[in-house]
Amino acid sequence: MKNYLFLFFVVIIVSCNSNKKQSVQQEEAKIWQIKNYTNNWGEETNLSYVIGNFKGTFSNSVVTNANLSVDLLINKKDISIRFYEYGDMLKKGDGKAYIIVRDKDKKENSEQYDNAFYSGSLELWGKSQAMVRSSLLRGGRVMFIIEIKNNGISLGSYRFEVPNADGLKETLAKTRYYK
Repeated sequence: MKNYLFLFFVVIIVSCNSNKKQSVQQEEAKIWQIKNYTNNWGEETNLSYVIGNFKGTFSNSVVTNANLSVDLLINKKDISIRFYEYGDMLKKGDGKAYIIVRDKDKKENSEQYDNAFYSGSLELWGKSQAMVRSSLLRGGRVMFIIEIKNNGISLGSYRFEVPNADGLKETLAKTRYYK
């Protein structure tokens, strides 16, 4: 009888661990989604990108730690970050961006940009893109601080995190982009 009880508990524990692993994999899949680009007519093309939506806070001369929503758009060549203040209002203006990224190993990298921020979107290139891409592809928790300035005046400071970037590499491999 003891053996049957022991076997029963082992089956229960293994089953719970299996469900937990499957749940984590499903959660990773929800973070990153594949979307298709559209043409001038609004029709979907066969080219695609990965998008993830994340929450954070922003501060400027008017507010401190207000709600922020961020879209990370990634394809095999480009990375773009779109900022939505108060959760749904796209940030307007343009300027220079200073980016600090902290990866899962708590390693911090920073890079300054010139004229990278325009109408609520930050287009990454060069060293900044390589820094962000490598941090995200390592997986795990990735944290961002981005300061936007125009002529030395702060337009805002943005803080957000990707709670778990695992699965990005596999999702990105499923996209189609220019060769």
